Amino acid sequence: MNSLFNFTNKYRSDLGREEVIARINDLLKSNSKFLFFSTHQYFGSVSGNEFTLTRQKFDWWGMMSSRLKGTVFNQDGTILHTQITIPWVIVTIFLFVTVTALFAILEADEMTVNGEIRQADFSLKAMMVLLVFVFPACMIFAIAILPAKLTERKIVKLLNLRRTT
Repeated sequence: MNSLFNFTNKYRSDLGREEVIARINDLLKSNSKFLFFSTHQYFGSVSGNEFTLTRQKFDWWGMMSSRLKGTVFNQDGTILHTQITIPWVIVTIFLFVTVTALFAILEADEMTVNGEIRQADFSLKAMMVLLVFVFPACMIFAIAILPAKLTERKIVKLLNLRRTT
């Protein structure tokens, strides 16, 4: 299923299909260590030629964390299609908060700045609107997009992949 928040890429590898699947399985079994704690860094599954990776363990429906889904093909070498799916619940929550705050800012006649009540002029409203858009955009990137992009970068490095068209 394609949605609005998907990013797809196509890669080529010199490794065989079985080697690619084996390395992804090894990545899922690997642990990261911090002091004396040992945890899994990646969670997911491999079934046949398809795999799914995420960085959160308890997200069964895929609504709260981004996922990296991939398919491995044997066509003139090994071709790997990856698809990053962004969690729609997180994006919807941030969009709702942004739109609500935007309406509140634009309808405000007076604002309190540094403890004194001022008339809300255009420059003050513009600054608040910019703040309302920049903060959620940074949070969506940090929570939803960045973990999947880092996972994809790890897969590219692990499997020696080259991007194709």
